[in-house]
Amino acid sequence: MRIAKITLVLLAALAAACATMPRLDPPTVERVEVRLDRIEGPAAWFGISLDLANPNSVGVTLDSLDVGLAIEDEVVATASLSAPIELRANGRTTAELTAQTRMDAILRAVAASMSRGIANPGEAPALRYAIQAGGTLRGGQQIAFSRRGELRLPDRR
Repeated sequence: MRIAKITLVLLAALAAACATMPRLDPPTVERVEVRLDRIEGPAAWFGISLDLANPNSVGVTLDSLDVGLAIEDEVVATASLSAPIELRANGRTTAELTAQTRMDAILRAVAASMSRGIANPGEAPALRYAIQAGGTLRGGQQIAFSRRGELRLPDRR
């Protein structure tokens, strides 16, 4: 009976402690850059840079981040963090990810861009991209965000 009372008191204290723990604000994404880094044979690599800011007065760790990259509304590649990222209290950092895809996906995207009439004659086509990302902060809190933008393929003339 005495053990049951002690267990009940400990469980109540634990529940109260959990209820008072503040939920952290997720890191904010201040800037996204997507660029075509290189082409080798039938493969292409995109670099994805995410400038992250921690709005909290305590440091947070981004344990995982998975990013899907769509070009011209077609998901062409995914990327993940290679290691957790530490964000100091009220600090900023940049996450660098690499996404690999096949060249045929890039060519389809260029064709879709040209059919939209976005590229002027003699100008590198602008490709519309979208990223969808989801991740986990240390402690298990889930985060998600998405961004859209344009990138220009390098002029190879």
